[in-house]
Amino acid sequence: MGYCSKTIGEQGCLVTDFSNIYEKLTPKEMNNLFKKKNIYTQGCLVKWADACKLLRLEWHGFSSRPKFYPTMARVKTKSGIEHFVILLYRGKDLIIDPWDGRRKRNPYSTIGVDKKKLFCNVKKPVKKTMSKPKTRAEIVVENRKLRLYNRKLRLWVQNLKKKIKRLRIK
Repeated sequence: MGYCSKTIGEQGCLVTDFSNIYEKLTPKEMNNLFKKKNIYTQGCLVKWADACKLLRLEWHGFSSRPKFYPTMARVKTKSGIEHFVILLYRGKDLIIDPWDGRRKRNPYSTIGVDKKKLFCNVKKPVKKTMSKPKTRAEIVVENRKLRLYNRKLRLWVQNLKKKIKRLRIK
């Protein structure tokens, strides 16, 4: 994994979390992409801002409290090993653990190496659904088209009513 002697299974929790949030690459593909684009530093450490920029994810820095959910959290296992999980909801109890890929209650201590860097605030950008505002000229053209369509529709309805009357007479 990265440029160190560890495997993704041994030290790939962060890369796995990135692949879970990104949703388009497996952890192995994410690792290869990170290597190709020089996202690793000091062997296996990830340059957070560079990784987010590469994957077009929003990077909101580290914090002592999550800025949103889901977010990545730095935790420690019972044996004291640093580990990264995806924290799903407020309350710190439901996570996706890259260790086994399952959603489960958080069995880990959320005491990171540095309490100010406990939560790693990464998320997919929200797709904006609103279109850009229309110009006055575009609105005028659109209104003309609607009036023309309404006129044609009224004429069609009138013709239809006339045909129905004729059918009733016979």
